[in-house]
Amino acid sequence: MNSQKKNPLKFSDIELWALARVMNGQTIPEELPIGEVAYRLIRDMEFIGIEWRAITLTQKVGDEIISQVQAYTRASMPIHSVLPLPNVDRAPAYGVPPRPHLIYADDLKSLPPPKYALGEYPIYQQCLNALVGPSGAGKSFIALDMAGRMAIQGARVVYIAGEGLFGYSARWEVWKAFRGMRSCPNLQFFDEPVNFMESGELERFMEEIAPRKPQMIIVDTVGRCMVGADENSTRDMGLFVGACDKLIHTLGAGVLAIHHTGKDGKMRGNTSLFGACDSVLFLRRDEQDITIFNSLDMGGKNKNNQEADPIHLTLLPHNTQTDGKLFESAVLVDSYKVTADAMQSQLKAREMTILETIEGYETGLKIEAISDATQIPTPSIYRAIRKMKKENYITDVDERYCITQKGRDALFNQE
Repeated sequence: MNSQKKNPLKFSDIELWALARVMNGQTIPEELPIGEVAYRLIRDMEFIGIEWRAITLTQKVGDEIISQVQAYTRASMPIHSVLPLPNVDRAPAYGVPPRPHLIYADDLKSLPPPKYALGEYPIYQQCLNALVGPSGAGKSFIALDMAGRMAIQGARVVYIAGEGLFGYSARWEVWKAFRGMRSCPNLQFFDEPVNFMESGELERFMEEIAPRKPQMIIVDTVGRCMVGADENSTRDMGLFVGACDKLIHTLGAGVLAIHHTGKDGKMRGNTSLFGACDSVLFLRRDEQDITIFNSLDMGGKNKNNQEADPIHLTLLPHNTQTDGKLFESAVLVDSYKVTADAMQSQLKAREMTILETIEGYETGLKIEAISDATQIPTPSIYRAIRKMKKENYITDVDERYCITQKGRDALFNQE
């Protein structure tokens, strides 16, 4: 039997007019006599891009209501007698006061610049950040390191473990033991993915974490929090970005989105996410060595500041015993502080290969040419070059690296 359900939603003329205004990116007076349902719809639309508002509103209210809303697109505000305002709680739902959206141009100079959430990694507070890399590159190791560092510095962090909690216990216990810590209550895990494409699910997530007043929300991964959506779709990725913006503006938190690379080696999916990010960190891994790039030419991005230098880290095995249990994992260590003999000999061999390659070029070679000639991955060359430059085995002019006399002596004194 094919029975039609009547849409139970009913809106007054003033509510339809207000919905039409906001749907088309226009403003409405603050104290309109509108009910709670219309108020919530307007509030939801304000957190997404104008181009998606009509589609989103249609999904929420249906075709019949959207037709009524569209009829008010060019209409003047309906004239109503003064009515008492309905009893709607217009206080901020999550404890973050709404900010004014209008600002005089002359006051722009007084705005505080975006600040990094960490000294070690260039990710921003109250902004959208991304950490990108291929599967198995160590993204979750890096993300957990970021979360832990922020947490021990006093920031409250919520980590969405979209791919499951398995494995985090060992990593976290080893991370704490390596730093001599017993506990860290500022970091909490959310034990399942949150579908950012469903406004109701996102609202429930926000309501649960709001009392914690998080300063950073880690989304691991983007794919797991876009269930049923198409990452290559401008619309779907735009809705995901809109959901991240809602977290930022409503909770006052920063967002770090963990995402994979595609077949082309770049950030997977539609470019809307890359375009919306204030900072993108791009991971490359060579065996146990991880390099993080922030520069545009290496797949990263820094919208608000000078591009950060590459960060070179090494994963070293580590274990600890807690409550009678043995936890085995790995820790991230600055590559230049690694003192293991095996690692030293590996680096020394690479350094000698690089010195042999550039020795015959008076004007030096660029990083890319050295990589082509030696077949050594670019991240490893960056690391070795930095060490040899610091120790005066090489020098550089206009990004071309030349061997020094000390470097030649090292080559000719090999046994």
